[in-house]
Amino acid sequence: MNKKLQTSQLPALNTLNHPAEDNNMKDIRLMIAEKMEDMLADLLVDVADELDLDDVDLDWDVRQALDANCQDKWGTMADNIAEATENHVQERAEAESNRMLEEWKTWCLPIIKEECEQDGHIDGPARREDWCNFLDAKSKNGELSQFLVDIIDADVEAV
Repeated sequence: MNKKLQTSQLPALNTLNHPAEDNNMKDIRLMIAEKMEDMLADLLVDVADELDLDDVDLDWDVRQALDANCQDKWGTMADNIAEATENHVQERAEAESNRMLEEWKTWCLPIIKEECEQDGHIDGPARREDWCNFLDAKSKNGELSQFLVDIIDADVEAV
C-alpha cells in the first residue's frame, strides 16, 4: 500500500482551544498536533503494509478506531507536550533575553548615550529602535532564531 492517510481522517488535534495563549504558543500547539497526526498516519500505513491490508480496509479500520476516547488521549498527550515545550521556550527566552541585554548594554548602549543622550535624558525611542535592530541582526547572522527574537523583550529604557 502506498497511499498515505489524509490528516482529515485523524483526530482533530489542531482544533485544541487555549484562548489565553499568545500566537507563538498557538503555533507551537498547532505544530505539535500536525506532527502527531503525521506520526499516527505513518504508523498506520506501516502497520497496514506489514499486515498487507488494502486502502479500503485501512480507511475503515482507522475511522472506526479513532473514536472520541482516542481523540481525548491524543489531545491530552498534545497538551502535555505543548506545556513542556512552552516551559522550555519560556526558560530559553528568559536566558537569551538576559544574555542579549548584557551584550547590548556592553556594545550598544554606550553609543546610544553618546549620540542621543548627551543632555542626560534617556531617549527611549532611540534605545528601543537600537534594541530591535540589535535583535534583528542577531537573527540574520544566525545567533538567534526569529521565533526567539519575536518573544524576547527587555526594558531598555530602564537600563
